[in-house]
Amino acid sequence: MRVVEPHHDGTPHWHLLLFFPADLADKASEIFTKYALQEDGDEPGAALRRLQVETIDPSKGSATGYIAKYISKNIDGYGIDADLYGLEAKDSAQRTEAWASTWGIRQFQQIGGASVTVWRELRRLDDETIDAGLLAELIRAADSAEWDRFTELMGGAVCPRNERPVRPMYLESKTENKYGEIIKKLKACYIKRRKSLHESIRRRCELSRLLIAREIKLAMLLLMLKPPEYKDPIRLGTTARI
Repeated sequence: MRVVEPHHDGTPHWHLLLFFPADLADKASEIFTKYALQEDGDEPGAALRRLQVETIDPSKGSATGYIAKYISKNIDGYGIDADLYGLEAKDSAQRTEAWASTWGIRQFQQIGGASVTVWRELRRLDDETIDAGLLAELIRAADSAEWDRFTELMGGAVCPRNERPVRPMYLESKTENKYGEIIKKLKACYIKRRKSLHESIRRRCELSRLLIAREIKLAMLLLMLKPPEYKDPIRLGTTARI
């Protein structure tokens, strides 16, 4: 789970709640430290302030209690009297929401679980108009706000992302934005199909026929080319594909 809140100067500050196998925890900390100090890591205070790694101590509280405090601070301040600067937590929460809205900052992000994006998109659909078995069940779970049922249908809490039955589909923009970034926009959700053996064999045969046809077409193009004009084999192959 990732929660973002602003520093006093508006700089985004992350709180991460992550679970690792015991033998990988130290390695994970090394990787985080490497990236935290990658730029200007030798400036005063960087090693002390940029990254703090704490192991959950059951005697002090649970992992749920830790992350719930920061979620509350960034929603409505419920259960918190004052913020870090001694100000009213509810007023600070409103300012935090305005900060996130102004700069387009995603305040909360679940990591590793079922897709929240799919959950939101399915809530827009009507299960009565869709007869697709699992998809209809997922829509009913989302519409009923049954996150536990939705997670179960999506493969469970620790299912790898590439094995989820329904995933969001993003399309990349053809041009870069003013920061030189390629923007991905959500266009739809797609269902992962489980191909039968017969379908897999059929698709492989179709692919083989396409490859054979392509090789024949390429050979015919090569025969039509004039050797004196195309001496470079790399140029020859490129021209033939065109």
